[in-house]
Amino acid sequence: MPFRTEYSCRLKEPEEFQKKSFRRISSGDVDLIIARPHGKKKTRAQAIRYPRELWDKKSAQSSCRKRKGTFEPVGGLGFDDLGRAKQPFFVISIRYPYERSFRKIGMVGGKLESERIKELYQRKGFHVRAKKM
Repeated sequence: MPFRTEYSCRLKEPEEFQKKSFRRISSGDVDLIIARPHGKKKTRAQAIRYPRELWDKKSAQSSCRKRKGTFEPVGGLGFDDLGRAKQPFFVISIRYPYERSFRKIGMVGGKLESERIKELYQRKGFHVRAKKM
């Protein structure tokens, strides 16, 4: 899973490990995700996390390649390599017609998603506001 603040290197699939055995430990300038494989008593590394403040993309990628892992850059689908959102986020607020102030109910990414949620709440009788962040 891509993260906004760190590069990820998957060494093994999570399904190869016991569910409640995952732990995160620091090891120098990286964090290791360790877990216990099915039928084993000792833990093994499942993934490596490279903090963006300490690693650039190329060095994290080459370190992952040396360990024969699958590299995932910062951010993933909704974010660029620097962890910035590719599309704007909208704060959705609602109020009943008889209320004076809006209540924030959450944030969504993208104009289409915010329009869909606005329409949904308007059908239920709410006044809806979507503010671009």
